[in-house]
Amino acid sequence: ISLSSNIFGHDSGKYFEYLISKANNLNELHVENNCLGDKGIVYILKALSKMRKRSFHKLNLSKNCFGDVVIPYLVEFLNSINEISYLNISGNSIYDEGLLTLMKNIKKTTKINELHMSNCQLTIFPMMNEDILIKKLKYVIGFSLILKNHRGID
Repeated sequence: ISLSSNIFGHDSGKYFEYLISKANNLNELHVENNCLGDKGIVYILKALSKMRKRSFHKLNLSKNCFGDVVIPYLVEFLNSINEISYLNISGNSIYDEGLLTLMKNIKKTTKINELHMSNCQLTIFPMMNEDILIKKLKYVIGFSLILKNHRGID
């Protein structure tokens, strides 16, 4: 399902929740560049968590005006699957605390092949060597981190 670049707001999440509950073979969801906010994204993540899938191909939640309050629901979704190929949460108000919560709470058996977190509110990256940081993150939850255009890191 691709519903990117529309004018969905916070209350649209409940409609996405319904749509997701009816989509038996859903393995990709693109809702980037909307303004679903915390409330809308929580609806979506709760519905995805209930799907009981073993893997999910792509989830793009970038540029949706959400913050760290969504991270526990994202963790719940990620812990309900074994693998996700592509997860994009770029362009949202994810702070260091949100990233740390994500890292600490994802099951070690959950594999994230690609995580995009560009243009978030992260400040820990400039303090660390990129190679060291990526090695630490791979050790913690085993994913490739994409940080394009984030404070000079490519």
